[in-house]
Amino acid sequence: MGDWKAGALVIFGITGDLAAKMTLPALYRLERRGVLRCPVVGVASGGLSTSDLRDLARQAIEKSGEYFDETVFARLVRRLTYVGGDANDPDLYEALAEELANVRRPLYYLALPPSLFAPVVERLSARSLLAYPPPARPYAIGTWGPPTADTLVEGYPAWQPPWLPGT
Repeated sequence: MGDWKAGALVIFGITGDLAAKMTLPALYRLERRGVLRCPVVGVASGGLSTSDLRDLARQAIEKSGEYFDETVFARLVRRLTYVGGDANDPDLYEALAEELANVRRPLYYLALPPSLFAPVVERLSARSLLAYPPPARPYAIGTWGPPTADTLVEGYPAWQPPWLPGT
């Protein structure tokens, strides 16, 4: 079987509520268990730095009630980098391409409002940052395989899991 390990985990919306309450504490737990093995690139709007993201991660993890181990946290923050910009701005994807220049198989997690899914995927694709399979995201709505013209409806794949309303 081929090597399907992600070269980096790219999290859009790293500064949002979902990331603070769930994603950052989950990354800490993965690091504590020794199963997080790739760099983590946080993407969000705002003028943060990687250092600011690391401070935000510390606050989120401490606030979550997780047992906080400085050694584990130090390993986690060595993996964290930040790329800032507006999701609709092509410059963001240029900066992200530079950050991922030596990465094979980045895995994208979109912790964003659904209205941004299609624009982000389109811009990742336009910058050749998107390859099969489609990016991971909360409440996965997608097809198996890359989207094609006949599977896209207003920028979203046509298939929906049966547990979502309207299917």
